[in-house]
Amino acid sequence: MISCSWWHDLYVNEGFANYLSYFAMNSEYPNYEDEKYILNDGFQVAMMTDASSASHPVINDAETPEEIDAIFSRITYQKGGSLNRMMHYFLTPETFVKGLQTFLEEL
Repeated sequence: MISCSWWHDLYVNEGFANYLSYFAMNSEYPNYEDEKYILNDGFQVAMMTDASSASHPVINDAETPEEIDAIFSRITYQKGGSLNRMMHYFLTPETFVKGLQTFLEEL
């Protein structure tokens, strides 16, 4: 199990799971066009939610059960996934994968 050290890093886990779900679909269904769905269903939804009154920082100081529950939102999943996507292409796919491998080996 991979887990963040505290709830304020929830976007890392959930965003990563969200982002990789598109690749899992593309692996099973090669015509899925994951990049199209990542942009339309992930990034655009994240930006629309981020521009609304429902927006909140991707990193949160959540302590109580109510505060923790409130951070499970589109910001956490879609924006977190979009941040992973940006890092994937900013770092290059090879560096991104190498970083993930290193991270998993150090757990």
